[in-house]
Amino acid sequence: MNEVEEKKDDVLEINGSNFTEYFKVCGRNKPCKGEIIAKFTAIAEFIDGRMKLDIIDLLYNKEGKVQAAIQVLIKLGGAIEKDAIRVCKNICSDLYSGMTPEEVEAKVYKYQMESFYYTKKEYVPIDDPHWEIINIKNLDDFLDSSGKTLRMESKLTVDSKKEENEEEEKEAEEEKAEKTEEVQ
Repeated sequence: MNEVEEKKDDVLEINGSNFTEYFKVCGRNKPCKGEIIAKFTAIAEFIDGRMKLDIIDLLYNKEGKVQAAIQVLIKLGGAIEKDAIRVCKNICSDLYSGMTPEEVEAKVYKYQMESFYYTKKEYVPIDDPHWEIINIKNLDDFLDSSGKTLRMESKLTVDSKKEENEEEEKEAEEEKAEKTEEVQ
């Protein structure tokens, strides 16, 4: 990720040691007033390690666990869905073609990863192709006055097609019941 160091000549520097002070992972944290979502995208290398061993185990030793392997790569590896599917497919192809699980573990698979953070707009690197700003236009409308609690309201509406289908099913059941009574 973009590494900049802590204040030198009024320039904010963010590095590995203070990154989490300025960038909060979406999904694990709540947004605050004035924050935007920053998306970081890069090409990652899926190298040997615990996560790769778990995915190989799911694909090689467990029947019907392909979706679980894909979800692990998305959730823990930050892979985009298309690439998670491709990497799992390539691992399966390699295993099917005769590679041992150890050889597959040693092989490097590349994929596109992305991660999302709540942060202030001024903390996102400028002119860096890995970073993109996603504005939350009305976020402040949903935060309470303290800026800490997300407040949303929703209205439940009934799907008219669902109601029509339920009515048709009910009528069909009534007709079936009437025919059954006539036969008896």
